[in-house]
Amino acid sequence: MGADMRRFIRICEDNAAFNIKEKIADEGHVRGYETITAHCLNRCAFCDDTPYVLVGSRVVFGDDVSELLEELEEALDDAE
Repeated sequence: MGADMRRFIRICEDNAAFNIKEKIADEGHVRGYETITAHCLNRCAFCDDTPYVLVGSRVVFGDDVSELLEELEEALDDAE
């Protein structure tokens, strides 16, 4: 049986969010989330420009990394 992915934040190594993975991990850690990174190989058209992460099964994204962090905080608050 696999891990319960609801308590994970997942970041693709090809995504713009990977550049701020420490900030994302810190934000998630205080709420009990573990952050994992992977190389997804999908190479989405917007992946390099639009930072996004997966919080459980929810996609959280922003126009830039600042907006992503704001949206991430909101998503984590909603999940509690």
